[in-house]
Amino acid sequence: MSLTIYRVLNVVIVSIVSFVITITVSGQTVQQLKITGLKIVNYNQYDNIFKDVSEEKDLEYWNALGTSVIVSALVSAKPNTYVSGRKVEFKIYGGKKLIRTHAGEIGYFRSENYYVPIMLYGPFCQPLTIKARIIGQRRISTISRTLNFACGE
Repeated sequence: MSLTIYRVLNVVIVSIVSFVITITVSGQTVQQLKITGLKIVNYNQYDNIFKDVSEEKDLEYWNALGTSVIVSALVSAKPNTYVSGRKVEFKIYGGKKLIRTHAGEIGYFRSENYYVPIMLYGPFCQPLTIKARIIGQRRISTISRTLNFACGE
């Protein structure tokens, strides 16, 4: 009985030490990354034209059959850092239906920003909702944006 208690205590202590080691690296707390924006660039497939629409509000597209979209999640952290095991997970909805998922790696931060992109190929004939979140860390960081695509006569 006492050997079993000893083993359980040993497992608990090892678990606590492992948790502290994963949170602390070289005496520094592991950085929690944050998604601070979405950059949205429309690509006109007819004319080979890129247009940044990130700052435009209430975007509406009617019969924009030749439009694809490049979305980049802007992730922020301290410059000159790298935190392993973190990704940006994109979920793309056409209306209420999930139409695409993608998990993109987060690399080395030369500056305070790092962009993780995804290309969405048109045509789209219903609202397109883009949701992005960081996976691989405790603190939740998410962002969402809807592009109002529609088709008809």
